[in-house]
Amino acid sequence: FNMRLSELLHKHKEEDEQQEKNTNDDDVVVLQRLKSASLHSVESVLRKSDRELCQLTSLDETQVILLRERLLSLLPLKAAVKLPVAVDTFTTGIPTLDIALDGGFPVGKISQIIGRTGCGKTQLVLSVCAAALCEGHRVFFVDTTGALSSVDRLMDILRQFVADEKKVHAIISKQLRRVCVHDPWDMIGAVERLCDQIIQEKCNDCGDGDEDDDNNAGPSPSYLVIDSLSSAFTPVIGATGQALSLLSSLTSAIKRFLQLSPSTCILTNTVTQSSQAGLGAMWARTPTLTLSIQSCPTHAPKDEGREEVDVVISRVGRLKVKGVRLKRDDKGVRD
Repeated sequence: FNMRLSELLHKHKEEDEQQEKNTNDDDVVVLQRLKSASLHSVESVLRKSDRELCQLTSLDETQVILLRERLLSLLPLKAAVKLPVAVDTFTTGIPTLDIALDGGFPVGKISQIIGRTGCGKTQLVLSVCAAALCEGHRVFFVDTTGALSSVDRLMDILRQFVADEKKVHAIISKQLRRVCVHDPWDMIGAVERLCDQIIQEKCNDCGDGDEDDDNNAGPSPSYLVIDSLSSAFTPVIGATGQALSLLSSLTSAIKRFLQLSPSTCILTNTVTQSSQAGLGAMWARTPTLTLSIQSCPTHAPKDEGREEVDVVISRVGRLKVKGVRLKRDDKGVRD
């Protein structure tokens, strides 16, 4: 406390200089290891997944993530492309739900839909996917349930918006990519390969900078949908350390995807007997937005042999937000 101000400032200056020196030394080490791995360009580094970079360079995961963030921050400066207009949310395709969520699902964040089996989680995400496809967005659907009918169900919902059958098939073939996975390792690998694909597209855009600006409007907005998280992770829940490690790797892969283009991630998750989201505390803080969905009996008459079910969707953690009551049937979830 008796230290003079001049001495205190001098001490802080020495600490700053030492910190800067350590940072420069770290950069030299990273560059040397990249050269040793024959990675001499930004493109060659970004083409590799985090796991591959760790293996090739012997850098730890934190160093690889920081390196990727720095390189991605430089990439827009190298690319002669138009940056898309910044948006805060992506629509759910359901006006009432959009209003309750202040616009929809947050861009660059992870959202989860929780509920008991059969309550309508998959039908809700398929309705969201159909609306996204109609807006011209890309949808990457990671399916862990193994249900071959998911694409057929999505097409049925899409036909409510698009009357031309040929156009429905064209939208599905061009804008939808469905990947089936059976365990956490497959899921992580699928997201990492998706990131590599987007990086390849961005690198190709960099190389085509002299072409028409309309063709270089930047990557189109994307939805990453995972249905369902709990199905893939249930077999490894008993091994707490392994489950935690796998969830951490999946979170890193998803965040990497969210950094590459205007995008959002929506996943479904079951609830426990205590009505808490599955996977417990090790996952609870990862999603930015959590929606709880419940099926309720309806007294409305059946229409054309189709059973309608009321679903109530509420925002977890927002006590002032009332539940939104919607209709669910084989044609999707709607107001």
